[in-house]
Amino acid sequence: MFTFATFVTHNYICSHLIPFFSIFFLFLQPRNMPTFSVSAPRGRRATTRVGLQDALQVVVEQACKALKLSPGEWVLRHGRKNLDLRQLVRRANLPNNAKLELVHDQ
Repeated sequence: MFTFATFVTHNYICSHLIPFFSIFFLFLQPRNMPTFSVSAPRGRRATTRVGLQDALQVVVEQACKALKLSPGEWVLRHGRKNLDLRQLVRRANLPNNAKLELVHDQ
């Protein structure tokens, strides 16, 4: 049965609590997730998003998964410098939306 009390309770929940919880859940979403554009041989390109506490190996794994390559054979290069894959993304000193290259490991 629909009574005045249920109407008031429903109105209160819809007008006060739902906007509060939607704002609260916005803060739970990951914010600082850098995006990298990884180019591979033959002009192929993949975009990866990783957390700041992930190693650069995760970038290689995600790019290789998207491009259907074997992750063990590749290293990342930014500019002319090969990157250490054990290093964290936070410590790698890479800007957001950096353009990286996959090159064969020698």
